[in-house]
Amino acid sequence: MTIDSIIKAQDVNNIVFEFGVGILPYIDVSKSDNLIQQVSKYHEIVEFPKIRFKDNVELRDMQYRIILDGAIMADNDLEYVEESMRIAEMLSYIKLYIN
Repeated sequence: MTIDSIIKAQDVNNIVFEFGVGILPYIDVSKSDNLIQQVSKYHEIVEFPKIRFKDNVELRDMQYRIILDGAIMADNDLEYVEESMRIAEMLSYIKLYIN
């Protein structure tokens, strides 16, 4: 798949962010500056469809996927990403596929 074949966000009805159990601490809404808060801040600047966050026990602990209308657009693993950079990496991929 090339970058030219990526579906534009305005044409997408369903965006899902699936994640393994190791990513839960980065999505935990009781913690400040979590991924969901970062996406919400970005949503205030750029209009895009809501993103559904969904755990998936079939994924590796630090694996996540971005799915647009049923098509897996990103399938990454944060195992070797420095802990302080994990939210930034996930957010950068979300921004890539919703812009």
